Amino acid sequence: MGEISITFKEGVGFDAPWVVIKAQTVEEASAILQEIRTKGVFQGVKAAAREFQAASPGNITQAVRNVVAAIPGSQEQKLPDSATPVCAGCAVSAQWKEGVSEKSGTPYSGWWCLNKSCDNYWKPVK
Repeated sequence: MGEISITFKEGVGFDAPWVVIKAQTVEEASAILQEIRTKGVFQGVKAAAREFQAASPGNITQAVRNVVAAIPGSQEQKLPDSATPVCAGCAVSAQWKEGVSEKSGTPYSGWWCLNKSCDNYWKPVK
């Protein structure tokens, strides 16, 4: 049997905390998973990721965009208008925002209405 690799990822973004288990057998993977759960590794990884993100002057996504922008011939991809959500309150295209809340220190990401005259200003758009 080949190597077994099991990945646990907290969210969908590349900057979400990951835990990867590698083992040679199902039994070994099961034992490693049990030890990880018993010793609180998942919680520790999440806490470390929050600390790292909060300590960043920007957010990780912006740092990656900066690196990509520095590659000759590269350009940032833009979603087509049909794939961008529209605010139900004002019918203006939402904007993607990511960062860490200054109040709570919690990372956030999503589509937001940034039309200041809309009742949904800075509310998530689905």
